[in-house]
Amino acid sequence: MTPIMLRTQERVVKSTIRAFTLLESLLVLAISSFLLLLFAGGGMTVVHTVRSILFLAQFENDYKSAQIQAESTHQMKAFTLPKETDEVRFSGTTITFDAQGNNSSLKKLVFTLPYVHQTVSYQLEMGSGKYRKTVLHE
Repeated sequence: MTPIMLRTQERVVKSTIRAFTLLESLLVLAISSFLLLLFAGGGMTVVHTVRSILFLAQFENDYKSAQIQAESTHQMKAFTLPKETDEVRFSGTTITFDAQGNNSSLKKLVFTLPYVHQTVSYQLEMGSGKYRKTVLHE
């Protein structure tokens, strides 16, 4: 044998790489899958909670925008609530603002947030266009 072949054989013998067995690989895969499923279920709850909060923030923003638009154009403006979603349940209705941006109804809007375990109600105040927000924890 040539000296180069002897050195190559020595390197192969010296650099033995220890690998996982099939059982160890399956065990690691099982643990990883379990942890992934464990945290993925909790992630959906967070998504539903954030969507619920964003829905209410969007409602309040749209309400104020419709009020400002009615006041600035000096025309009556009807504001229709958005569609019900899985995250927020309520009975749909329309709110009308007069030319001064005031609301002349005493409607009470109740939103149920099942993923947050809350009921949020908006009591509209007559003549001012303002509302009183109440949050009840279930």
